[in-house]
Amino acid sequence: MNNSNFKNNIIKHNIVADKYMSGHKEIYNSVEQLRLFTNLKKYLNLINKENKDIVTLDYGAGDGNLTNHLLNLNCEVIAADVSPKFIERLNRKYYNKKFKSLLITEENKISVNSESIDFIGVYSVLHHIDDYLKIFDEFYRVLKKDGILYIDHENSKSYWNLSGDKKKKYQKFRNHQKKSFKRFLKINNYIDWFIRKFVNKKYQREGDIHVWEDDHIDWQLIEQKVLNRFEVITYEEYLLFIEGYDEEIYNQHKEMFNDVGYMLLKKI
Repeated sequence: MNNSNFKNNIIKHNIVADKYMSGHKEIYNSVEQLRLFTNLKKYLNLINKENKDIVTLDYGAGDGNLTNHLLNLNCEVIAADVSPKFIERLNRKYYNKKFKSLLITEENKISVNSESIDFIGVYSVLHHIDDYLKIFDEFYRVLKKDGILYIDHENSKSYWNLSGDKKKKYQKFRNHQKKSFKRFLKINNYIDWFIRKFVNKKYQREGDIHVWEDDHIDWQLIEQKVLNRFEVITYEEYLLFIEGYDEEIYNQHKEMFNDVGYMLLKKI
C-alpha cells in the first residue's frame, strides 16, 4: 500500500467535501440518478430477507449518493469514507435515519464484523484506491453468503478499447455536448492545466490514481481476483450522461458508445 496516496486521498476529499455535489454534474443529474436508483432497487431484490431490513455498506460514501438511495429503499446503511469532513456531513444529513457512519482509517480495511453485510455498494471509488484489487478480500470477508457486491461508475472496457474512427466520433460527441463556457471562468481549471503541463502530467484535483490509459481500473483483473469466491452476475456498460448534455443528442449516441461500466457480483 502506498501510504502517501491514502493520506493524499483524505486531504483532497476534505477540501472538496462542501462543494462535491456542485462539482460532479456527471453524477448529480436526473438521468444518472434515475439509472442508479433503478439498478439499486432491482439488485436489492436479489436478497431474500423475509421482511427484515437489508444491511448495506456504502463504501466510499462521499456525500451520500448511494446512501440516500439505499435509505429511501428502506435499507439499514453503514456509510464508510476516508474523509472526516464527509463523515461529518453524512452524520448531519442522516442522523435520524437507519444510518451509521464509519471512518476508514486504513486502506483496504473495513471495521465491521465478518459476514455481517447483505449488500455492498461501491460507486466511483475504486480509482481512488492504490491497490484496488486487495479491497475485494475485505468485501468478501464482510459479506454474508449470497451477499451482493455492486461496483459502478468506473470507465468501461469499451472506453479503453476505443480507437481509430470510432474514437474520433466519440470525442466529437463529447465536444459537441460541452455547451457551457463557465469552465473558462474557473481559475482552478487553469491551475490544473499548468500543473499537468509543467509539474505532474497525471495530476488530478481529487487525487484520482487509476484513470489513465496505462493505469486504469481493469474489469478483467477484477474478474480474475474474485474467481471462485464471487459469481459475476452481470457486467453492463452505459454512456454517461452529464448535466448540460442535449438529451436528444445523448439518446442518439447511447447505443453507439459506452464509456462507463458496472459489475454485479454474488458471494459464493
